[in-house]
Amino acid sequence: MRAVASAAAVAIGICLASMTIAACGKPAPSTYWHAMRSGTNADLYSVWGTSHSDVFAVGRGGTILHFDGVNWSPMNSGTANDLGGLWGASSFDVYVTGLGAVLHYDGSAWRPMGNRPDDYSFDSVWGATSSDVFFVGPGVIDRYDGSSWTTMPGGESVQLEGIWGSSPSDVFACGFAPGGFPPQAAVIHYDGKCWMPTYISTMGNYDVGGMWGSSGSDVYLLATGVAPDGEEGGGVMYHYDGALWSLFWGQEVGTGVPVESSIWGTSPSDIFLGGEEMLHFDGQSWQSISGGSHGNTYALWGSGPHDVFSVGRGGEILHYAGSPN
Repeated sequence: MRAVASAAAVAIGICLASMTIAACGKPAPSTYWHAMRSGTNADLYSVWGTSHSDVFAVGRGGTILHFDGVNWSPMNSGTANDLGGLWGASSFDVYVTGLGAVLHYDGSAWRPMGNRPDDYSFDSVWGATSSDVFFVGPGVIDRYDGSSWTTMPGGESVQLEGIWGSSPSDVFACGFAPGGFPPQAAVIHYDGKCWMPTYISTMGNYDVGGMWGSSGSDVYLLATGVAPDGEEGGGVMYHYDGALWSLFWGQEVGTGVPVESSIWGTSPSDIFLGGEEMLHFDGQSWQSISGGSHGNTYALWGSGPHDVFSVGRGGEILHYAGSPN
């Protein structure tokens, strides 16, 4: 996507009750992001990998990069189209989506995927296994079983931009419900049988950011709220506790909270946010992480708490190792 109730949830809600990061009394940063040499100036929209020495990033103009633990290197995508969705089941089974493009990497080369039931452009991809992969885009959900495609009903009324799941029968897709201005953030859920709407914001959002969860009962969705003058406002985070979506952080109408576009974590007490600020939640409070860019991050992914990658504008790639080198 361009540009996702535990004790941790209660702690964050209390910490951010005044709708500002400053309310947490964040301490001086003690951990750092470090810039990496990407070798490209192209915007990078997504990042995913299997380990520290096997990471992929994709972006504008068909850009695909691979990190081997030492260097980032370009890969031949075979397309000049922008690429934004990225997920893999293994280092030799990776999927990329973009404008008019769906690519698959088999460990040797990227190739366009054929035998699709439609010619839609997908914005995002997520899979439970190599034989159960979901693709979403504006008004469409396709499922790939490793050999054939199926178009799934249920997403026709939503401009879908992101997807995340905890299992093949617990999948969330997010986007916009068209028809109003500003458009309303919408989430639909797949329970293994059908897709159903689970939440639509009441006040509207200008943009939907990242979605991530630690489990099916701990899911987070980032968005941009609407300011009192009707223009783009501050950051908003919604939380799903397994039963209901609720406003978790920020104000649907208002300003004052950083707009965050990407989220990734390992648990409810280890969550990273990227966007206007680079933030980390340790289970008690949010903390700004120094060295991070401001407004440049489009996506986050990591192999663990001390190995996190940030990709974004102008080919920027940052790495978080947990402490200064």
